[in-house]
Amino acid sequence: MKHILLVDNDVLFTKTITSLLQKEHLDVSVAKDGKEAAIALAAGDFDLVITDLFMPYSNGFELVNTIRQNKFTYIPIMVVSNVTKVQSIANCFRLGADIYLQKPLSFPLLLSEIKNLMLNQRNVAA
Repeated sequence: MKHILLVDNDVLFTKTITSLLQKEHLDVSVAKDGKEAAIALAAGDFDLVITDLFMPYSNGFELVNTIRQNKFTYIPIMVVSNVTKVQSIANCFRLGADIYLQKPLSFPLLLSEIKNLMLNQRNVAA
């Protein structure tokens, strides 16, 4: 089963997305900020990270940078945020995010992009 780390401080969002992804037979762990995400990454094995940008302690930009600068470079990163500023979105990609989706989120689009990222990950690993 694929394991996703969902990083967002919005409890309603994480509960909703977790429930929907579990119905798709995906295992989901939740972290409420980048600091908790870093601890989870060190302790677990994840196939995808989905993160918001603006959270307490350590934000999504810092998390993306940490993942790409450390031993987790193989993990695809999806940023899901309500940020619309082009410079911020470009910064996500510059730091190493693979995709950016804007909130409010279309679940079919989210699921499609998750499948694409995991398929690409499998092809790169092969």
